[in-house]
Amino acid sequence: MKILRKGLWILTLMALVLCACGPSQAELDSTATKVAADIFATQTAEAPTATFTPEPTDTPTPTELPPAAPALPGDVQIDTSGLTLTVEDFPPGFIELPPDQLGFDAEAISDENFVVMTTFAFANFEPLEIAFGFTQLLSTQDQFGVDLLIENSDMFLVGFVQGLDADVVSGPTELPPIEGLGDASVGLTLVAESEALDQVQIDIMIVRRGIIATYLFVLYPAGEQSIASIEEIAVLMDERMIAAAP
Repeated sequence: MKILRKGLWILTLMALVLCACGPSQAELDSTATKVAADIFATQTAEAPTATFTPEPTDTPTPTELPPAAPALPGDVQIDTSGLTLTVEDFPPGFIELPPDQLGFDAEAISDENFVVMTTFAFANFEPLEIAFGFTQLLSTQDQFGVDLLIENSDMFLVGFVQGLDADVVSGPTELPPIEGLGDASVGLTLVAESEALDQVQIDIMIVRRGIIATYLFVLYPAGEQSIASIEEIAVLMDERMIAAAP
């Protein structure tokens, strides 16, 4: 699935940052862009592809869309200006990792069949924690595919981790459902590790609200409590999807 191919590189970056030992916040800030660029160049080509999305049909998909307001069938427009998270949405200590400097901006990872509207990434370094995500514009077919993905989200998350050449240590375990969150949603958590990767807790939430889907990830050292609550972040993004919906 395109989500794996397009999102795997940043998950790898976040894991590398989490595993870094010793560097100061200034050193981490100054090297983040270079690391991301190197990873992006390789991971987008090498990441595995899942099979949850049905085979493409002849349904036309938007092309050459302006990143601020992608066009929908019937000339429906979405105001994406508020369809994101800001550093003010996180506890003190988090900083923004500019998506355009990481090669993770919407235009860079979109194509004619996978329309990403907004992306965002944030980091706290003491203790280490990364939160990132993106929103996707959905055709009718895409809505079916996302709902199918939500129903099989444990397989999605395991495949995501295996794409890092890592092993699942425990989980995935489903997070308690949030009443009224999106038209469809799911939350999962697991612990992963590899030879190059210390044990990392990965929380993920997928939320679909109408023709918009949000994918959220929070990574932090296993055995620790996350600083940023993925549930609270998901509720915020659901409110913003409602506000942005046509």
